[in-house]
Amino acid sequence: MKTLTLKVTIEGGSSQLGIYYKLVKKEHASKPVQKKHSFEEVFNDLNGDYTLYIGGSNADSDKRRAIISLVFDDKEITLDKDLSYANPSIQKGKHIYAEYYFKA
Repeated sequence: MKTLTLKVTIEGGSSQLGIYYKLVKKEHASKPVQKKHSFEEVFNDLNGDYTLYIGGSNADSDKRRAIISLVFDDKEITLDKDLSYANPSIQKGKHIYAEYYFKA
């Protein structure tokens, strides 16, 4: 079973507008999901080519920081490092955004 865990940590408060993520597999996309605080989401039984989009607002403080990281539980899942954002991605601006392309 190929599993991916998306971890988003929000520091300095909570997201005012929310953080959205969406997992897309060729012509099949999950519904967007919104969160306001730090979270972990586990995607199970992955097989194929995927794109994972994460975006939204960061905390509304001077000490804001968002950490987006992907944890692959299977060595057969490969992240396209040329097209993907850094893993982990540390973002300090008012808005956060990251894209990840991988094959499971």
